[in-house]
Amino acid sequence: MKFNIYRKFSNLIDYSNIKLKDEKDNVIMLFHSIEDKDNKKDDLYQMNLEKFKDIIIFLNNIYEFEYFDNCFKRNGKIIITFDDGYLNNLDTVSPFLDSYGIPMHLFVATDLIESNSNVYLGKSELKELSNLKYVTIGSHGKSHSKLTNLSNSNLKNELEYSKNFLEDLTGVNINSISYPHGSYNHNVIKEAELSKYEKGASSIFGSIRYNTNKFLIPRIDIWSNDTIKTVKQKINGYWNWLNIINKIKGK
Repeated sequence: MKFNIYRKFSNLIDYSNIKLKDEKDNVIMLFHSIEDKDNKKDDLYQMNLEKFKDIIIFLNNIYEFEYFDNCFKRNGKIIITFDDGYLNNLDTVSPFLDSYGIPMHLFVATDLIESNSNVYLGKSELKELSNLKYVTIGSHGKSHSKLTNLSNSNLKNELEYSKNFLEDLTGVNINSISYPHGSYNHNVIKEAELSKYEKGASSIFGSIRYNTNKFLIPRIDIWSNDTIKTVKQKINGYWNWLNIINKIKGK
C-alpha cells in the first residue's frame, strides 16, 4: 500500500525528458531474488525474470555497465548488485547477464550460504559463481543481522568472519560490504575499516558523485513492481526523497 503511495507521489511530474543527475555520475542498482515464475507473494524483493530482462535490455540500449570495484571512476555507467545470495543469482541471473557481458556484484550473508537451503547459494554454488568472468563478490555480513544492533564484539565477529569465510572459499580478496537491512552508523563504518574493507554499500538512494563517502555508497533499490518509467525516475534521482523517510524511520 505505502509503495503505491510512493509511486503516485513520484508520478506527479513527467520526468521522461528530464535528467537530474550529472552525466558523469555512476548509478548502482540493488536487486535481490530473480524468480523464473510469477511473484504470488507480492514480495518487493522477488522479481519476475521477464521483468528483470526487460529492465536490463532497456538499460543496455542506453547505458554502459561497470564493475562495482570501479564505481568511483564516475564515467556515467550503471552497476548491477545483488544482496543476500539467492541460488537464482547463479541459475537464472548470471547466464542472462553473461550473454550481454554485464558485470554483477553479489553481496552474500555467510550464514545463509551455510544454511543448506534450496533458496540460497551453497558453498559449491558460490564458488562456481565467483569463478565466472563477470561476477565479483562482497560481504553482506555473517548472520544478516542489523549491524547497529550488535555489541562491539559481535559486530567485529560479523565483519571479520564473513570476510575470512568468503576469502577462504573463493580465493579472492573481499574488500566490500553491503550493510544488512541498510543499517549502519559511525561505529559500523569504523569497524568495517578496521576489518580491512575498502568500500561500504548502503541502501541510500542516489548516484556516485565526486564527494561520495566510500563507506556510504548509494544504491537505488529496484522492486518487483517497478516499471521502466519507475526505473528511469530512480536513475535520475526523483526517488531520492525516500532517504528522508528512511532517516525518520531510523533505517
